[in-house]
Amino acid sequence: KNLIEQKAKLLKTNKEFLLEDKVKDILVGLGYSENINYSFISEKLIKNSDLKVEDHLKISNPLSSDFEYMRTSLVPGILQSIKENERMVKDLKIFELSKSYINQTNDLPIEKTDLCLAMAEDSIDKAFYNLKGVLTIVLQKLNIAEFSFKPLSKKLLYWSQAESAEIIIDHKSIGIIGIVNKETLQLFGIKKNVALVEIDFANLLNLAQESPT
Repeated sequence: KNLIEQKAKLLKTNKEFLLEDKVKDILVGLGYSENINYSFISEKLIKNSDLKVEDHLKISNPLSSDFEYMRTSLVPGILQSIKENERMVKDLKIFELSKSYINQTNDLPIEKTDLCLAMAEDSIDKAFYNLKGVLTIVLQKLNIAEFSFKPLSKKLLYWSQAESAEIIIDHKSIGIIGIVNKETLQLFGIKKNVALVEIDFANLLNLAQESPT
């Protein structure tokens, strides 16, 4: 039994690596640049993103206060990258496919893989519809034919409720697509509008098909 479990785990790991490479290739082909951030973030980035500091695992001997906590989301790092680069590019298109960490009391954090896409643009409509089109292509290339969007039912973190929606596949929410709210943009010092997609990659992995159904 143990051998079967190990083999199944290995196959899943291989599938995850292959899928990660496939998604990265699709996004680069669509004009998005890969963003690579540290897994550690500052208290300021956590608070600017309306996340809770107490949900993050604090590092005992951080190199500096910029790397004090293990991230629970890729979004703070993505928004900081936009802040640093938005003046250099008219329509900044970036993504990150990487690990985040869910803190647990008296135990090691749970490691999970997230996918975050972002476009910074003067026009809200252009940013949102570009990102929606990119998400649609990614899902189609993974042979996920059926998906829908469900408007957010309440205010949530950095999202603008009126312009954001859950991504629903097979009756499950796998993430959110939408616009970052003005308060968050101001805290980061971002001048442009930002559209975001945030997806739990493990859910996407389970739903991806080898071939069209």
